[in-house]
Amino acid sequence: MKKKVVFLDAGHGGFKDNKYVTYPNKMFKHDFPCHTQDGYFFEGLFNREVVDKVYNLLKGYDCKIIKVHDEVEDLPLYERVLKINQELTSYEQGVVISSHSNASPNHNARGMEVFTSKGKTNADTLAEIYYIKCKKEFGSLFPFRTDYSDGDIDKEANFYILKYTNCPAMLIEHLFFDNTEDVKHLLRPLIIDCFAYAQAESIIHFLQLTR
Repeated sequence: MKKKVVFLDAGHGGFKDNKYVTYPNKMFKHDFPCHTQDGYFFEGLFNREVVDKVYNLLKGYDCKIIKVHDEVEDLPLYERVLKINQELTSYEQGVVISSHSNASPNHNARGMEVFTSKGKTNADTLAEIYYIKCKKEFGSLFPFRTDYSDGDIDKEANFYILKYTNCPAMLIEHLFFDNTEDVKHLLRPLIIDCFAYAQAESIIHFLQLTR
C-alpha cells in the first residue's frame, strides 16, 4: 500500500497577543456580532477552524496529516510550498487542500469556488469529487460558482500553492466573508462541520481512487 500524505493549509494569519496578524486585510466588519461582538469576521480564524476539524476527521485514516500553515503567523507562500515539496519526497501519494474564504470589491458576491492549477491534472478529479460531496451536504443552500469552459466544474488559476506543489492541490473559497448572507452561514458551527466533512470525505475518496 502506498504511503500517503495529506497537506492541510489554512490561508493567512491567526491571532497573536489578541491581535489579528493579517490586520487590516482578510477581515470585514458587519453590523451584527461575528467573531467579535462589534461585528468583525476574520478569515484567518475561520480557515483554521475548518482545517482543525478536517485534521481531526482524518486522524483515523491511514495517512500522514501535515498542517502547512503556522497556527499564528501568516507564513509566506514559498515557505508553505517548500515544506510541502520537501515532505512529499518521503511519500508515494499526496494531496494539498488550502482553505480560504472569499471577498469581493462591492461585497455583493456569493457562493463557493474551487480552484486548481491550469491544465488537465488529477486535481480536477479531486475538485469534481468535492463538488459532488458539497452538493450532497448543502443542496441549494448557497451558490456554487463553477467554470465549465474546460469541461469540468473547477476554476483554474496560477495561485502559488497550486502552481508549484508537486502533487494534486485544490484551493477552496468557502463563501464570501464580506457578504451578509454568506457570512451568516460561515458563523454556523453546523455549516463549518459540513465543510470539514465534505473536505475529509473528498480527500479519502480521491486517495482511494488514484492509488
